Amino acid sequence: MAVVHHYEWSVTRWFTSPTREALDAAGRGIYRDLLDVCYTQGAIPSDHEILARMCRASSEEFERAWNVIGSHFKRHSKDASALINSHANVFRNDYFRYIREQKSRGASGGTATGKRKRSKINDKESAGCSESPATAENICSQHDTTRHDTIEHDTIRAALPDSSVISGTEGEPPPAAADPDRLAWMRKSLEDFPNSPPGRPDAQICQRALEATHGASLERIGDVLLRLHRRGDRPRSWGFFPEVLRRELAGGP
Repeated sequence: MAVVHHYEWSVTRWFTSPTREALDAAGRGIYRDLLDVCYTQGAIPSDHEILARMCRASSEEFERAWNVIGSHFKRHSKDASALINSHANVFRNDYFRYIREQKSRGASGGTATGKRKRSKINDKESAGCSESPATAENICSQHDTTRHDTIEHDTIRAALPDSSVISGTEGEPPPAAADPDRLAWMRKSLEDFPNSPPGRPDAQICQRALEATHGASLERIGDVLLRLHRRGDRPRSWGFFPEVLRRELAGGP
C-alpha cells in the first residue's frame, strides 16, 4: 500500500473521545500506535500476537485494550488478514485522490483558468498591442512601484507574530486551494458532528466550511465544534453550516 508520511491529528477530538476515556495509559498508547499505522500504511494485521509485538505491549495489556478499541477496526474487504480504520480509510482515499488530480493537472499544463489567461496574453501579443506604451517613464514607474510594494510587504510580514503568519487568522485570507489534510479533517469532523443537520456534507460544503475559517488552526475549529455541540446548536441545513462556523470563530476567543 502507498505510504502517507503525515496527517492532521485533532487534539480536541482525542481528549474528548469516550474511547480514550475508557483506556488506561497502556491502552491509549496501543490505540494511538494502531491508528498511526492505519493512517500511514493503510491497514494493520489481524493477528493479535503480531499487533502486541508492534506496540511493545504484553498480551494482557493488548487484550485489555482491544476489548475497548476492537470495534474501531474492520476486516479489509480484499484481505482477510488485515484490518482497517474507517476514518483513516476516508482520509487516505481523499488524500491520494487529491494527489492524482494534481498530477493530472500538471500533465495537462495547468487549470482551465490558466489556459484562458495564457490564451488572452497570446492574443494580445499576436495583435501587437499592450496594456500601456513601453516608454522609459512607464518602465521606471512600474519598477519603483513593484519595489515599494515588495519592501512594504516584507516590513509588515516581519512585524507580524509567528502565530498569525502560520495560522492565517490575520492579514489576507488563505488561498482557495485547500490543503488536502485540512479538507479531509473537516469532512470527518462534519460527518461526526453530533448535532448535524439531515443528510451528509458533500465536498463543496466541506470546502466552503474550510474557507469560512480563514485559516484558523484545526485545534481552534475543533473547540468551536465542541462548543456548538455542548450548547446543543443545530444548523438548519448543511448549506448554512459554513456561516455558523464563520460567525462562531469571529466572536469566539
